[in-house]
Amino acid sequence: MPACDMTFGPRFPHAAFVTALVLMVCAGSWAAADSDAPTYVVRFPEFADVGDRYKLTLRAEEELKREILNGEEAEQSGDQFTHVDFEATVEVLAVNARRQAIKRKYTVHRSDAKTNDGGGQLLAPEAVILAEVGDETNTFTTPEGELLPGMASYVIPRIISFDTSRVTIDDLFGSDTPRRVGETWQADPKLIASQMQVLGEDVKKDDLSSSMTFLSAKEVGGRVLLEFQVNTVVRQSNVPAPPVPQTEVISGKLHLTQTFTMYHGSTDGPVTHDQTMILRHTLRGKPGTFLADKTMEGLNKEVRNAKFEPLPPSSP
Repeated sequence: MPACDMTFGPRFPHAAFVTALVLMVCAGSWAAADSDAPTYVVRFPEFADVGDRYKLTLRAEEELKREILNGEEAEQSGDQFTHVDFEATVEVLAVNARRQAIKRKYTVHRSDAKTNDGGGQLLAPEAVILAEVGDETNTFTTPEGELLPGMASYVIPRIISFDTSRVTIDDLFGSDTPRRVGETWQADPKLIASQMQVLGEDVKKDDLSSSMTFLSAKEVGGRVLLEFQVNTVVRQSNVPAPPVPQTEVISGKLHLTQTFTMYHGSTDGPVTHDQTMILRHTLRGKPGTFLADKTMEGLNKEVRNAKFEPLPPSSP
């Protein structure tokens, strides 16, 4: 099934619900006595099978601002911007015991990038990427086992990711309680905090909040298209993205908004998945470094718009 492989940096809840987001929503069998609006049991089983194929169309942007302060005086500032248009046919090559994808093949159809310094094509059309989960870091290579060329070696790992988390979106938001359009429900902050600790971020559950809202249910071509939005706030984040050498984090706040759609009753996964992450943080230079006694104000804004189209299995 399609996997939501679109992120810069760590997985949800720090940066992105980068999950093998396979959603199954079953119509509820009852409606509240005071309303005729339909209700739905919302479950999010996450699984993938070897041989699953889909077309991924992804638009990704990252904006990074840094300002070094000496007291209240700005000493240095810099902005970085990256925009990527990426299209590929994706095939799942391996899954783990929990049926989460751990290896995929990407046949790239488009990989255009723009940065402050210019732009160009990351990879030649029909180039193949093998992406695989590693013990410490994921690998992205050519079929011959070589590293990706040039800028692709930096950009591709930041727009393609895997989610092998034990805390899943179904753990956070799935429920046998029927839901209706307009309803909002909360995730258990203890589950989010435990997952963030796995990712290396020591966050207190009282500094976390995450909620899901059932936005709409619309008939499209004889099918019902469901839309959900997740809002996650980390009021005290201690990990900047990306990390800055020779500094320590004084404060940080992260806000992540994700909106996704899927057809009711479908097991093909999401149709679209859009997300915006904004991370603001203040860093302090470590003693004995050139940033000692200075602070750095930072802003990371990341926007992703992805569309998934299921494809039939490859011919034998």
